[in-house]
Amino acid sequence: MPAPQSLAPKMFADAPAGKFSLNTLFDRALEAGRLFGLRLEGTWMHVGTPASIKAAETAISESVA
Repeated sequence: MPAPQSLAPKMFADAPAGKFSLNTLFDRALEAGRLFGLRLEGTWMHVGTPASIKAAETAISESVA
């Protein structure tokens, strides 16, 4: 499962024009010693389909009830 990502706006300062792979930015960050990750515990749900959005909304509403 892909991990959530947080990209600083300055990472896009010299981004190629048009479509490009984010690996380009990750490679630059790695070369600069600025690429890192951390483990986040908890439940992760994708929201890539209408059905999965509904499931996530249900899970959230049930967890705060």
